[in-house]
Amino acid sequence: MSTNTDITITCRQCGKDFIFTAAEQEFYKQKGYAQSLHCRECRSNRRNQTPFVCSKCGTELKKGTSVYCLTCQTAVQVEFELEVRKIKAQLEEANAKLNALEAEKAQ
Repeated sequence: MSTNTDITITCRQCGKDFIFTAAEQEFYKQKGYAQSLHCRECRSNRRNQTPFVCSKCGTELKKGTSVYCLTCQTAVQVEFELEVRKIKAQLEEANAKLNALEAEKAQ
């Protein structure tokens, strides 16, 4: 049985008072969450906002967009560049074969 009682908290975002119920407190405690500092409406709005924006150009990144730390981004970029080089080599090989076939056909 919970020993918590309902408490009134002022939302950090909108400034309105809201009731943080004993049941909500228990739920937060079970999940290991800190006490809520935002009302339900502001929490909902925060969840529905796009969480990431490119630091360089300001482009909003959609939910599910991959975001990497600098180390991982470098590794991903290196992998991408290696794949591009591999594809370019395959393309050059295919062009060389095509050119050889066209030259052979022309004779």
